[in-house]
Amino acid sequence: MKVPYQWLKEYISISQTPEELADCLTMSGVEVGAIACFAPVDETILVGQVKELSPHPTAENLQLVQVDCGFQRKQVVCGAWNIREGDHVAVALPGSRLPGGQIMEEITIKGVISQGMILSAAELELDLAQDNPGVLIIQDKCQAGDRLSDILFLDQPVLELELTPNRADCLGLFGVAREVAAIKGGNIMRPALNLMEGGTAIAASIEIEEPSLCHRYTAREIKNVQVGPSPLNVQLKLLAAGIRPINNIVDATNYVMWETGQPMHAFDMEKIKGGVVKVRRAQEGERLTTLDGIERQLDPEVLVIADSSESIGLAGVMGGENTEITADTKHILLEAASFDPVNVRKTARKFNLPSDASQRFEKGIDREGIIYAQDRAVQLMQLTAGGNVSRGMIDLYPDPWVPVEIGFHAGEVEKQLGYAVSEGEIKRILEKLGLRVLNGQAEPGIEGQTRGKINFQVPSFRQDITLEVDLVEEIARLKGYDTIPTTLPQGVITVGRPSWQKRVLSRMTETLVSCGLQEIITFSFMNPRMFDAIHLEAGDYRRNAVSLKNPLTEDQEVMRTTLLPNMLKTLQYNFNRQAHNQFLFEQGAVFFPAPAKGDLPREIEMLSVAVTGNTGPDHWQKNARPVDFYYLKGILEMFLRRIGITVCSWEPAQVPFLHPTRGARLLVAGEELGLLGALHPRLQDSFEFRQEVYVAEVFLEPLYGHAALSLPFKALPRYPAVLRDAAYIVPGSVCSEEIITTIEEQAGEWLEKTVLFDVYQGQQIPEGQISLAFAYTFRHPEKTLQDHEVDQVMADLEAVLQRKHGAVLRRQ
Repeated sequence: MKVPYQWLKEYISISQTPEELADCLTMSGVEVGAIACFAPVDETILVGQVKELSPHPTAENLQLVQVDCGFQRKQVVCGAWNIREGDHVAVALPGSRLPGGQIMEEITIKGVISQGMILSAAELELDLAQDNPGVLIIQDKCQAGDRLSDILFLDQPVLELELTPNRADCLGLFGVAREVAAIKGGNIMRPALNLMEGGTAIAASIEIEEPSLCHRYTAREIKNVQVGPSPLNVQLKLLAAGIRPINNIVDATNYVMWETGQPMHAFDMEKIKGGVVKVRRAQEGERLTTLDGIERQLDPEVLVIADSSESIGLAGVMGGENTEITADTKHILLEAASFDPVNVRKTARKFNLPSDASQRFEKGIDREGIIYAQDRAVQLMQLTAGGNVSRGMIDLYPDPWVPVEIGFHAGEVEKQLGYAVSEGEIKRILEKLGLRVLNGQAEPGIEGQTRGKINFQVPSFRQDITLEVDLVEEIARLKGYDTIPTTLPQGVITVGRPSWQKRVLSRMTETLVSCGLQEIITFSFMNPRMFDAIHLEAGDYRRNAVSLKNPLTEDQEVMRTTLLPNMLKTLQYNFNRQAHNQFLFEQGAVFFPAPAKGDLPREIEMLSVAVTGNTGPDHWQKNARPVDFYYLKGILEMFLRRIGITVCSWEPAQVPFLHPTRGARLLVAGEELGLLGALHPRLQDSFEFRQEVYVAEVFLEPLYGHAALSLPFKALPRYPAVLRDAAYIVPGSVCSEEIITTIEEQAGEWLEKTVLFDVYQGQQIPEGQISLAFAYTFRHPEKTLQDHEVDQVMADLEAVLQRKHGAVLRRQ
């Protein structure tokens, strides 16, 4: 919120400098982030009066202007033709510095000396609305020789407020003036209203079809207006507030919005079909071209202003091009209303149309102040555009403001702030802020004392005050935060500890980093075309994504349902920069639509891992080994062991984005929790990967229930182990996991460890079969095992493996 200092002084007497005022406001909770200077101009730029015009002797497109600068007359060569004798203009004399930094000098133009420059708005760096471009003509009361900054609203300090969301009352100069009056004393000077109604009664009719979204709607008509530029100082005030002047009608609505905080909109009444204005929901597929020239498709969630046949504006956000005020407009309908803040916010976000008006509606405007703002705007339009105000005003008020009443206990101040404030001072402070004392009564207090209770009625412009503690805050603000005594905090000290999930994730990250992986973080959004890129089937659950209504780019249209696409794009980015050995992981959320209407989307934690290249650099003692399926499988099993999950299994898997014969699914306690495998050759080609890539995805949330971070320990063995090796020939379709499971079930508690140390296919092995060699470690906890005892276990194992898996002991 920009507050031009001199404009604010029109409504409250201020003796402080801008810097002192900024400090007072900041210390009371209305932070002033900066003080800027609007339109700085050199003090030597003066007002001059044109005394004589004559043609240039050698240039037809120039003329000689004799200008009275107060202390002497100067001759200026000028190329503008919008000046007349007697006009007051802005003159930069030799030595003056223009806003752009140029220093004026006396020069000769086409053989004639020019002793300065008559300035245009552009040369003063002012974006004004003008009928005739050329030099700036000053219509305000002035004399030749006056400093330009003393006559026009230039070189003005502007306070830039950084308001908290609850202080919507300070989104208008009246509200800021009220705050200054409460802090420093004084009375607010609101402009008096003196409307001149006449002629016919108002002809328009208003219908509110959605009273839940439109709390109040008022309208007035003005006929025979003359649309044109606003007075110069009105335009300059708007520019100082950061608003571009348009014309005297639109400028009047913006001017009053900056005064009161009430947004308004003016329609060209002759373009409203049927003379009917309706406040309704948009129809599905309805279209409206807004004032920025963009056609927008609407839906029933959008509240619109409409005539008898089509929508003519987005309620509280922006008007429609079909009823825009133009130079030909003669008959206007002025709207001042109160719309539902949530609906305005959703509409502004849906169409990416933030504005000063929508900002005020979103935070909540003063419904009770609408009539004053409406009449104030009409008064300004009469002054600047003429016209006849139709008799009467339409005022539909389906949701009247209900005043908030708060019972306040004087002792609450001492309880909350640490110091006592008398009832009289409490009343004085809160009455300064516009609150009204209803009554006061004594209530029983401690040890028979009485402690006063005061009932306050909150004004409609302070919608942020609803509780007793809010009144305490207002007292603290105006008394000064520096008056709150310093005390040591008291409370019970508790031991802070990360949650179980955080500790599991921390252990996971430590393990993956210790395995040589690097963590990446990518956006939670993705391009829906990536579902086709990774060859997901049409009915795959991962295609059911949450769409964004206002995506930043087309690559971020939906929330991700898998971490794989962003991982592959990261690999591709690094490959393009000659990074061939990549060991990456990402822990993040994926998102799925809400199970029921009104619920938030489901958010599920996942882990994604990708490895490619060699396990290390080449060395003179040994060559680097390329990563493979088992390298990544070992990393995942290490991670699972480190979080206490020692029993897991793997099954072959057919997954669209994994290699047809080198993919597996991870099972923990019979539940599928992840996928692992080589990237499918089609994906390798489409992403232009020139080396094999292995990826894995794991659902993390189910792991939390299986994890055990306190790892078990057991004593060192007291008795020696017995080691045995055995190789079995099994059908090629049998997985080693099945063999190991059978071995561990059959061998009993003496079997301490089983390791698959060799896999062989070739000579001496029948076609379609494979040789698996295992190393067994047997140990008894209470005695030394004898060979004959282990021999019996081995014989039993051979029999069971042959019966269940067709395994034959390999004897050579």
